[in-house]
Amino acid sequence: MTPPKTAHRRARGCRIPAAASLWRKVAAVLLLAAPGIAQAGDLRDFNLPPQPLSQAIEVFAVQGGVSAALSPARPCLGRSRGVIGALAPEQALRRLLPMGCAFETPQPQTYRIV
Repeated sequence: MTPPKTAHRRARGCRIPAAASLWRKVAAVLLLAAPGIAQAGDLRDFNLPPQPLSQAIEVFAVQGGVSAALSPARPCLGRSRGVIGALAPEQALRRLLPMGCAFETPQPQTYRIV
């Protein structure tokens, strides 16, 4: 007697939950080991033309849904570089700032330009 045609489906069905479980465990380990990767999924659409830095920071904060300000103690001056595309806010800010400027992250989604 030959096995029913659905026997192969039952056999595969047993493997799928095991494989899914394995992938969930791998994903959890990666997220715990590399928190920056988890944040990479938080992409925002940026359309920031080159402009005076103070204006660029304001527009960046609005488009990125974050808080950003220039540090009065160590002013960063000049014009911003243009940034266009879907990026994580930290990536966009890194591209936006002119040479010699950097930023700090005192709290999540908060940037201080130095």
